[in-house]
Parts: sequence; structure tokens; C-alpha cells
Amino acid sequence: GEDMKILEFKIKGKFAHYRKIYTNSSSLTYGIPPKTTLVGMIAAILGLERDSYYETFDEDNVTIAIKKLNSTRKIIQTVNYFKATSMNEIIFPKQHTQIPFEILVGENGENIEYAVYLSLKDNSLFNEVIRRIKQKDFYYLPYLGAAPFNCDIEYIGIYEGEFKHFEDFIQVKTVVNLNQIKEFKLNNFEGKLSRERMPSQFSNERILKDAKTYIYEDEGKPIELILYGEAIQLQTGEIITLM
Repeated sequence: GEDMKILEFKIKGKFAHYRKIYTNSSSLTYGIPPKTTLVGMIAAILGLERDSYYETFDEDNVTIAIKKLNSTRKIIQTVNYFKATSMNEIIFPKQHTQIPFEILVGENGENIEYAVYLSLKDNSLFNEVIRRIKQKDFYYLPYLGAAPFNCDIEYIGIYEGEFKHFEDFIQVKTVVNLNQIKEFKLNNFEGKLSRERMPSQFSNERILKDAKTYIYEDEGKPIELILYGEAIQLQTGEIITLM
């Protein structure tokens, strides 16, 4: 397969909310950030204007994988939304609705942590991302899906990686696209598997272009499987599956 340079960085924060696209009256969250959220985070770090960057980061130009590093759970908070047509109504609201708002938290007060693997076809853009993450020089401050939930981004390293086809069972800790799974090895498996259908791409009008179903283990424990298609093997030996 072809060789490529891959950046690994870590994201961590106390709370997250990745809003499910199909829910209106309640704000439910995915357990992991969708690809569209991760791409948005990278665009924000670079200072690209909202909704201007979908082409720059479409499937042909971006390679991205994510690994959960610890277990999370969901808690429900109730948020008051009110309808205000004048300043007076902001102070004395007439109507308000209570909306269940689901928040992701780490177990036992720990942080939520993910490792993200990234490669961009546009070399100068990629080098700019690497520089900004290394120096923590973010154009817009990154957050976990919702503006109040700020997060820390930590540079981990740069690796050589190559696309490979694996005939046999491999161990994977990154989130896997369900369509890529040919066979699972579940005997002796001790984790907790989640399955979520999430947006993977928007068109420039912020219209959903594609959604995919992903499988992951709650703490990022390895899953043994046989894949259709290719995955990337890093120089460290680790195999990452792409979102």
C-alpha cells in the first residue's frame, strides 16, 4: 500500500455532547465524536470559517481514526429553553420548555479521553495543523461537541503508516465502520460493544451527505476481527481503522 505520515494527538475534557442528528425535541448524544465533529475541530484549530471547509476535508482529502481511551457514561440534565420575542420576555419569560439534554462524562470523575489519528492530503495544511497542535496555538479554542465543554489537545507524535490489506484476524482499538467488518471473534471477549449510526460527511450547504454505522468498545479495548478493504498499519505495529 501507499506510505503516509500520520499525526496522533490526544483530546481530553470533563464533559461532551455530540448531538444526535435525528433528535429535535431532546438533545441526545453519541458516545464518541462523529467524523464531522472531528473535522470541525481541526477546521476551528486552523481558523477556517464554519461550513466553508467540507470540500477541503472530504473523504479523498482526509484520513481520520479515533480510539476511546476510557469508559464513559451518559447523564441527563434538563435545560430550560424559552421563547423570547422582546427583551422584557428574556427577563420574564412567558413560555418555556424543558428539554432533556444528554451529557457524556467519564467514569468516577475522570476525564473523557480519545486518541485521534489524522492525515491530510494537502501538505501545507497538514503541517499547519501539526504546528498548531504541537504549540497549542489554536485559532479557535477546541471543545467537545458543545461550546461550554472545552477540551485540551495534546500532541503525541508523528508516525509513518501504510495502507494494507489483512487476510487474517487483527486486533483493532479504533472505532470501526460496520461495513468493513467481515468477521468478529467474540469468544473470550470481555468488553462492552457499542454501535452507533453517525454522520460522516456534510456537503457545503451543511446537508448530510453520508452517514455510517460504527462499532467500538467502551474503554477502547481491542476487538478481534477480519476486515474487508484496507486499514493503516503504523510503524509501531498498531493497526488503525478509518472513520
